[in-house]
Amino acid sequence: MQVRDLLREKSSFKNQPDWVTVLDGTQEGAYEWVTINYLLGNLGKTYADTVGVVDLGGGSVQMAYAIPEKDAEKAPKPADGEESYVKKLFLKGTTYHLYVHSYLRYGLLAARAEILKAGNANGYSNCVLAGHQGQYKYGGNTFEASAAPSGSSFSECRADVVKALKVDEACTHMKCSFGGIWNGGGGAGQKNLFVASFFFDRAAEVSYGTSDSSTVLLLKMNFTCLLLFPTMHF
Repeated sequence: MQVRDLLREKSSFKNQPDWVTVLDGTQEGAYEWVTINYLLGNLGKTYADTVGVVDLGGGSVQMAYAIPEKDAEKAPKPADGEESYVKKLFLKGTTYHLYVHSYLRYGLLAARAEILKAGNANGYSNCVLAGHQGQYKYGGNTFEASAAPSGSSFSECRADVVKALKVDEACTHMKCSFGGIWNGGGGAGQKNLFVASFFFDRAAEVSYGTSDSSTVLLLKMNFTCLLLFPTMHF
């Protein structure tokens, strides 16, 4: 049953069909930023007292953090069809300028496909351990995910990752992360980052933190720069 039908037939909430939509990536990032900073008691304080968030999904990764007004005014205009880099929020008497971007094709599952595409010229992957023969399916496409005759290579795998991330793509803005995408400029609002979703799952697999499904855990990392790329895991 569709959500619209459920609300109309089973709910007493006031609703209209066009009120039901799917959140896009930038909305996900913005709402998660609001939620985490509300729970931490940061809302109402200066932007420098807030934390940033990085949410690693399957198809994309969202990043959101507060930036100073002067940086928000310099934000580049988004390309056609893309959301604005900055959202202006008024929360608990304080105005925040929130850098938020959804990096499409760089979620955990999609990134694997991008890396396999980048390094599959010879029909094998430099990132797959010796002896493995197989394929990886994502988005209706199938990618060869077999080891090279000589096995995996850290340096060649890293080169494939760099190629997939398009780190050498021209940056026409003040500062870019990868793929020529403006990174918001950095600053105090990015000083402390909370990471979630697949970051939690991967951490739980290696017993970092807790694997208790009833516990909501955000892994806090204190650094000013985060490479938004998941470890290859087949």
